[in-house]
Amino acid sequence: MMVNSAANIYKTLKYKSVSKLEYLKIKMNENITTCLPILFAFSHLFDISNLNILVLQCVKLDVNDASVISNLKNLKELHIGVYQQKNEMFLNLLNKILENKKIIRLGLDIRNLNLNIFEYCCNFRKIQLVFIRFKNIEAYDLTLLHKMKLNYPNNVAFFCEYYSLVSVEVINFCEEHNIDFLEN
Repeated sequence: MMVNSAANIYKTLKYKSVSKLEYLKIKMNENITTCLPILFAFSHLFDISNLNILVLQCVKLDVNDASVISNLKNLKELHIGVYQQKNEMFLNLLNKILENKKIIRLGLDIRNLNLNIFEYCCNFRKIQLVFIRFKNIEAYDLTLLHKMKLNYPNNVAFFCEYYSLVSVEVINFCEEHNIDFLEN
């Protein structure tokens, strides 16, 4: 319903001067439990065809939002944070987004860093810089983290934001490999 209303408003504004945005930041509260295609709705209210930088933080990444992002021809930098999403679904949508060949900087804000994220990141050939912020890492993922740092020493930055106690092994590994811990 919200999307239909936005589409109707956009149709009436279409012939008037609608702002062409180059930067857009959308941050939804973590406590919102419903998934809605917020970027899709914004695309009907504003002209986002010239968007260079997009920061999107939402509960779940919607298919419609992923489609809008993949069609942004000028988008060079994307920062995306998802509060509640299964990794497989998120990676499938991220793959659709990265069909956009212009994106050269990617920021990911995810809950758990795991094998699927690493395997996916190894395919970032066209992207020049990747920032990955995560909240949890398991000790068995440390060798994968080391592999990513070896493959992309200057192109990948990791930041660990932890709420619960992290094992000494993980803390020592991150300190040795210049992986920063962010304080809340």
